[in-house]
Amino acid sequence: MGTATGKAIVLGEHLVVHGAAALAIPIPILVETATAHRGPAPTPVRQPTVGSMGLDMASLISDFAERFDVPAAVASGVVVEVSHVVPCGRRLGSSAAVVRAVVLALADLFECEPSAAQVYELVQSRERTAHGTPSGVDAAATGADGPIVFRRGAVRPVSPAPVGVFVVADSGEISATKDSVAEVAAILTADRDGLARRDWLVEQLDALVGRAAIDMQQGDLTALGAAMARNHDLLRGLNLSTPRLEGLIEAANTSGAMGAKLTGSGRGGCALALARDWVHAQVIGEAMLKAGAVATWAVALDSFAGRLTASASGREVAP
Repeated sequence: MGTATGKAIVLGEHLVVHGAAALAIPIPILVETATAHRGPAPTPVRQPTVGSMGLDMASLISDFAERFDVPAAVASGVVVEVSHVVPCGRRLGSSAAVVRAVVLALADLFECEPSAAQVYELVQSRERTAHGTPSGVDAAATGADGPIVFRRGAVRPVSPAPVGVFVVADSGEISATKDSVAEVAAILTADRDGLARRDWLVEQLDALVGRAAIDMQQGDLTALGAAMARNHDLLRGLNLSTPRLEGLIEAANTSGAMGAKLTGSGRGGCALALARDWVHAQVIGEAMLKAGAVATWAVALDSFAGRLTASASGREVAP
């Protein structure tokens, strides 16, 4: 069996593709589970649900077998089943979580022990097929034990203070990462002014993420929330928000959220709010549901406190 979680980006959407740092958290309540077993050949592979973003399961099994010297005869007839939990098209890492869970299920079946870097690369290779030029943050965060800072394929674990609860709210609007990433990239690389804007945004996000990681470690929710609000302003300036997302964010802010923003590639998907505690998170979640969210999930930072987060890409950057 293999498992992986959904993820939410706290800071750094879009600019992470251009080299900026991003701060992300796993969503432990959203767990993808995959099982793999041998069936009577030639057993058709059971395709996972739409959250796989058109994953070619047979190709993934073949790629895994080739990389880990599993004989083709042994790999044939494998049945893979995925219990899809992370909603697709909401920018919560659905496709990466499905692939990671499947890779780990295959490793379990074939008694392989792939390194974190090998798992990351298998997931990232499928993310390239699904999204074109993914940053790699989804491939890393869906396998993390806690918050991470991600930059150019390198991961640094963040050990948060045991305060604060994130509330993830699903707008119900399906968002296509590949399209929005391409559109933003076109804006930021179209001409000299675009490139200058890109460089400025990367500088802004690097500073925000660097400071916010420290704020998270120190439990400074006021500063962390302010960074989220600032990041949302930058994303809104790239036309990535929607009226529904703005409504969810306004509802969270009206309920006293420490900060709120869109999370993921935008143009739909989810909003993210920061609450002081569980009681406050419930108040914010209910307000966001009344504002049109179709579902909410809470992630308490104390669930990560004191945990050692393995580098999901096999590399770490210095604190």
